[in-house]
Amino acid sequence: MKKRSKINLIIPIILGLFFSLSVMFYTLDFNIGIGDKFSESRNMINLKSERMKFSQNHIYYTENFDVGVADQWETIEGTWIVESNQYKATGTGGVRVRSYYSGQSFNDYTYEGDLKLVSGNEINLIFNVQDIFPGVDQGHYCQITLFYNDPGGRKDTVVLYSTHNDQTEHTSVPYDFKHNQWYHFKVLSNGSYVAFFLDDSLIFSYSGLFYSSGYIGVKSMFGPTAYWDNITVSKIDESGDQFPLESGNPFPLEFLTNIMIVIVGTAIFIIITGVIVRKRIVSKDEVSRHKKLKELEIPKISNCPFCYAPINDKALFCKQCGSSFKKN
Repeated sequence: MKKRSKINLIIPIILGLFFSLSVMFYTLDFNIGIGDKFSESRNMINLKSERMKFSQNHIYYTENFDVGVADQWETIEGTWIVESNQYKATGTGGVRVRSYYSGQSFNDYTYEGDLKLVSGNEINLIFNVQDIFPGVDQGHYCQITLFYNDPGGRKDTVVLYSTHNDQTEHTSVPYDFKHNQWYHFKVLSNGSYVAFFLDDSLIFSYSGLFYSSGYIGVKSMFGPTAYWDNITVSKIDESGDQFPLESGNPFPLEFLTNIMIVIVGTAIFIIITGVIVRKRIVSKDEVSRHKKLKELEIPKISNCPFCYAPINDKALFCKQCGSSFKKN
């Protein structure tokens, strides 16, 4: 019986593995035997092409500051002016300087332009702004910081934050950032996903931002003199290349999430199926045991040693001949 029970317990494990593989192939959109889908999945991991395609026919906003003013750009801290057709920020000490474009909120967009840090320790891009106020990290928005030489010890690093009246760091990547040099930046914001490019090279990508839409802006600090120019916000071209995967991770977040769902779902499936099968095994064992007990309770038939009439083996005398006898 124990051997049979072990064999029956293998059933939920086999069913669970079958369920796991079925869901996995469906989730990952594999198509065994054709190869096109598999090639497509491998191409998602190929980051040789680090440029994104954008639609030039869907420009939401553009500003090159050629008219000498920064229309609808609101100052939060610092001194902001348009100088030589460029948006210039200056500040002293450790004071933050921040400004944002209040004319329109954006979602699923690219935010690109040019930036240059002349002095100071860092220059920032802010996006998906919900609100922003004077004070240290006051507001709710996403921020990409390019560190030249941070007093806190960071140097030549690009960092992604979510700001929520405090800051949560999401990812950081080393980058040889220099003073007095123009860089072309590009931020791709798609829901909670973001990819960041400098001079058309992918620096990082990340999924899991706190905010998925909002206003755009700029920031610098630690005695900065910083410039921005040629700001453009445009619609993501949905017919473009696959979005880059997360930095340092060969699989996208959705892939890992689906794998976790499959693992947890399979475990639950195995447990539930195992309980059901176990109950059925126990039930069969109980029926078998009761049958044996009933068989033991049924009196056996034997013969009288004198007249050979059939008698109950528990009887002490024969009804046929009246003989009495003792049972051994």
